[in-house]
Amino acid sequence: MTFTVVALCSAAPIGISALTFSSLAKLDVEYTSSAVSLSILAGVVYIPILTYVFHP
Repeated sequence: MTFTVVALCSAAPIGISALTFSSLAKLDVEYTSSAVSLSILAGVVYIPILTYVFHP
């Protein structure tokens, strides 16, 4: 059970807070927003697969 929870949490997309921090630090906001979007899209595919694989 613990391994499943850790695996699913590690597969979670990066949060919008990364975009906020990059904006406040005056870093490349377009690059960060692309990374957040790509992470969310990957999570949409990857998390259901992990759920299926680890389902007892």
